[in-house]
Amino acid sequence: MQEQREDSAVFSITAIIDLLGFANHLILASNDLRTGIGQYASKRLQALEDAIVLMEKERERHADIYPETFRYIRLNDAIIFGIDVREFLKPPVGQTHVLGFSFSQLEKLAGEQLSSEGLEKVYNEHFGGEGLKVAKFVGIVARIHNYINHREEAINMPGCRTVICSGLRYRIYDRENKEDYYSANFSLSNAYLTSSLGTKEGIKGNRLYMESGVARIAGLAKYVHALLAYSKYINARKEDDPYLFLTNAVIMQNQYEESTPFEIELFGKKYTFRNLNSYTLSNLQILPELTEIKRTNIQINSFTKELIESIEKNTPSLSALSKNAFSSGIDYALLFLKFDLEEDYDELIAALKKVEDQE
Repeated sequence: MQEQREDSAVFSITAIIDLLGFANHLILASNDLRTGIGQYASKRLQALEDAIVLMEKERERHADIYPETFRYIRLNDAIIFGIDVREFLKPPVGQTHVLGFSFSQLEKLAGEQLSSEGLEKVYNEHFGGEGLKVAKFVGIVARIHNYINHREEAINMPGCRTVICSGLRYRIYDRENKEDYYSANFSLSNAYLTSSLGTKEGIKGNRLYMESGVARIAGLAKYVHALLAYSKYINARKEDDPYLFLTNAVIMQNQYEESTPFEIELFGKKYTFRNLNSYTLSNLQILPELTEIKRTNIQINSFTKELIESIEKNTPSLSALSKNAFSSGIDYALLFLKFDLEEDYDELIAALKKVEDQE
């Protein structure tokens, strides 16, 4: 018999990546993977497995770019990821998100009476640290989302949809006193229900959708907040005008539109979601290294300087990005860089630290 303990409520975050149209694919294959159509279904499933293998190899070498309490499980045509966030971010009873903190709560976190310097230390260690943990989680989820979509595109399949949600879970223990992470997990329920609602509720196509409560926690880390703000700009996939010529200009292939937030009611409560740029989010795992480069002020190349400046600028407006579509330089470099799942982390960091050749 499963046991629920009194201090069992935990605030958690779940991401679900699932293949679009997979059930219909199986119907066409007569639910038999031995058929020709069924073999394509097998290729689709293999992409999920290959993504996990790449992730596990990277995690063995670079555990520091993965969050604490990180979990994942593969179920048929989906991968489920989860993490827990710390007690002080758990929302009050009956609410879905933390709206603020009292001074006494902050002193409790510090373990001492707070000065202005102590307040900054508490924020950086607790709030900023927890935001960075969630950012690493979102970063690896985005990278796997991109990888699977690229694999799907190569075989003319519809891709995957990703939904990231927050919510309470309750510690459930089995007969062997082992915790069952996926039982009574309402962040998982929220993510699953949102994904299943599909187009009628605004969850369209092979995109990544994140609930605003997750973004609030990740944004507690200053530079994470800056990068998240860029992620609301989605590639508009507009063709370049072949009948336009500008002297000494670089024509950007990517032009952007701003995604619109929308509400979904889940179990009687409203949550706000947004379609986000998964390429931009993929950089969240390298953000700590970028901030360290900034802190040490080492001599770096011009592109890395642009990246660092990107996380120090105010969020650009859509009109500013449109004006930048034909420019003599590169602004807002975080909209150009993406960290692929197959990319070697050490090689990427070495490239970011590379000093430009001096003529």
